[in-house]
Amino acid sequence: MIERAPHRFIIKGACPPKGSKVPVRKGSSAMREASKRVEPWTESAIKQLRPAGKPLAEFRGPVWVAPVFYFKRPKVTEFPFPTDIRIGDLDKLVRCLLDGLVKAGVLEDDRFVVDLVQPRKRWNDMDFTVVDVGPMFAPNPYD
Repeated sequence: MIERAPHRFIIKGACPPKGSKVPVRKGSSAMREASKRVEPWTESAIKQLRPAGKPLAEFRGPVWVAPVFYFKRPKVTEFPFPTDIRIGDLDKLVRCLLDGLVKAGVLEDDRFVVDLVQPRKRWNDMDFTVVDVGPMFAPNPYD
């Protein structure tokens, strides 16, 4: 069923950054993801978004996406915001999240994301991601 209203998804676990590539081995032209956490997180996200074997919601065509990435605060941190090197860049977190939503069948393709609304990183007591997704003809509560 194609969704006609916005939907909120909560995905447990720390979303890793996706996009940086490193050689499979020294001198090789074959590349792999720099973060070894991408594949396990994506598999976990798919299971969470498809608990009964089908997506919790399915969106086709243009959509808006509003993600908030929550990370467990380390005991020692220099800044009051999540800028730790192990967390990664916001754009790479978004890339991993969108790929997970596509692989889970929630989004038809990430090329249909036409409005990326206020992606944010925040500290919390646990790691998880909250993402609101809605079709472009539904009201965007962030406008």
